[in-house]
Amino acid sequence: MDVIPHLIKTVAGAFVLNVIGVNIIGFAMRGVAEVVRNKGNLQAIKNDETLDEIVRTVIVREALRMLIVARALSMFYITVQAGFVYLLYRKWGVLMAVAGVLVMAARLPDLIHQIETNSRDLKNRSSGKNFVTMIFYLLIVPTLIWFSTD
Repeated sequence: MDVIPHLIKTVAGAFVLNVIGVNIIGFAMRGVAEVVRNKGNLQAIKNDETLDEIVRTVIVREALRMLIVARALSMFYITVQAGFVYLLYRKWGVLMAVAGVLVMAARLPDLIHQIETNSRDLKNRSSGKNFVTMIFYLLIVPTLIWFSTD
């Protein structure tokens, strides 16, 4: 086994796995958050007595339509996630599938923070969570990819 080509495959695989895994989990979790947010908005609109009945009907109908679309997109991206992990398992084995799941799991704390605060600024985050994420990205995931590729 040549070390240099294997190292190049590992670095490229880690980069591709990070890009794909982070984007898939982002789409899925933002869709789930949208469903939760729309449910709360829908209840608030239904209980609002200051709105005219016609306006309330139109807003409720549009909110229901947005809720259905958000649910459908969430289910689609969750299915894409499952398919991605299954593809990793079938093509490269259990270690690569575990690496894919770890990449997506490592992204969750920052993603939940971004969704809750509605921002992209991660400078105010505690360094402990970012340290754990860096351990996943720099040590564990490349090690799993190293041992799962030929």
